[in-house]
Amino acid sequence: MPPMSRVRSLLLIPTLGLLAGLTALGAEESFDEVKARTDFASADQVTALGNWCAANQRQTLARTYWNQAIKLDPEHDGARTALGFVRVGEKWLHKSLVKDGQGQPGKVNQPATNQGGPVRQPGGKAPTAAQVAWDLTLPAPMPNDPWLWDTHISKLPRLGNDSTAMESSIATINRDLDKSGFALLCKALKADFGDLYAAADICRILSSSDRPRARKLFAFVAKASEKITDAGDLEYFAMIAGTLKERNAIPRLIELMDHADARVKASAIEAAADITLLPKRTMTRDTAQRWWELNWNVSERTILGEQLASSDPAVQVEAAAALYEYRDRAIMPVLIRLLRVREVGVNRKAIAVISRIAGERAFDPVGPDEQRKKQADLIEKWWREEGATWIWIEDRNPVAATTAATGKRDFSSENVRLLGSAVRKDSAAAENALVGGGVKSIPALLDGLGSNDQIVRMKAHDILKQISKQDHGFAANAVEDKRAAAIAKWRDWAVGQGFTTEVAVPDQPAGK
Repeated sequence: MPPMSRVRSLLLIPTLGLLAGLTALGAEESFDEVKARTDFASADQVTALGNWCAANQRQTLARTYWNQAIKLDPEHDGARTALGFVRVGEKWLHKSLVKDGQGQPGKVNQPATNQGGPVRQPGGKAPTAAQVAWDLTLPAPMPNDPWLWDTHISKLPRLGNDSTAMESSIATINRDLDKSGFALLCKALKADFGDLYAAADICRILSSSDRPRARKLFAFVAKASEKITDAGDLEYFAMIAGTLKERNAIPRLIELMDHADARVKASAIEAAADITLLPKRTMTRDTAQRWWELNWNVSERTILGEQLASSDPAVQVEAAAALYEYRDRAIMPVLIRLLRVREVGVNRKAIAVISRIAGERAFDPVGPDEQRKKQADLIEKWWREEGATWIWIEDRNPVAATTAATGKRDFSSENVRLLGSAVRKDSAAAENALVGGGVKSIPALLDGLGSNDQIVRMKAHDILKQISKQDHGFAANAVEDKRAAAIAKWRDWAVGQGFTTEVAVPDQPAGK
């Protein structure tokens, strides 16, 4: 069974849109702390400081900072809207001077890069767990696979979560996922199936390789959880909800926060904190419910846009990483600014996302200030010159080319590369996916032994040993000729087992 505990490295604080109705949470940070890390040359950050003040009952200060932001950027949507202005044609007018229907209020809430406009009000009655409209449309056509159904899927409710039989069934279903496993799992869950663990684990495996399909399967898992009583299954369900950041799972997690089993309750609280980006230590049923009422009918991209305008660098970098999936170019200026913040964890995450967009860029989070500034300046100069037409690296790399040619993505190779990610959740998800892939992962892991990244080499070797129960003397920190000799032994073994047909001949040391 995968580990049930995950370390939350950051306690994230939302901006005004999320803090509406949650004022009691805002006092965790002092005004001086928020002000100290605000860049007063940035209209975005000054607006966000005003938002913080408004959420913490400092309306006069809030208006001061919003007006200051307008001086920096007269067209700043967030500051203008917070002060009660609406756009009429090409002009901003105060709403008191605008006739009904003349202005365009609410415009600020539409773009992904919302600067934190008006306080959001609850959008109608939020649905309960039973009322959430999950998409439970079964995949079509439904495959006929009596062997997989009778031998594995139908037996899952009778297997222990930590048992060898459960692990074997999950591996078999995952192996046959494209053929019939996925569709049959959905069918089972919709028919009041008595097990969540296996399907939740498949969601975990898919989370780093095929997120849309992971979310599709999770819908069936979430709905089925309403009729499951096994504490281990519910605990794991909550954990996967947090991993996938499935907002519609919040009402079900709220219910589980009152569960009699302490492990289920703790997992539900942690998952709710992961999804809402509110601090775990203050997460309660009431806190989660208020967040749900404010955000249940607001797009994920809008919420992330509000967080991108936060005055908290930790929130900004998490939002930027999430908005990467939308290919939102507005995240680059924010990421570059975050390189200049003296917070190593934030710097590492920011440069990791930048590298996904632009390829590896020189930046040392623990280097001298002057060196870090020069490196950030070079990245900023490059983005100003090429950003408007830049095609993101991951959209034009060999994996993407293979996808375009074959219609299939080489997820194992992608996950091997991600083993070296500075973003812990990315590297952990990649590791889990490779282990879950079993022998299918071996060719990509063999390639990983030759990586220029020592961390990738080390992790790829550890996973190879775990999957194969073999050890051919490879050491990630050994000199190159010794590594090459060990890689050749690994490849010879893999060829003998039928896992690959490619044999590598080690380079001979000089003079041999």
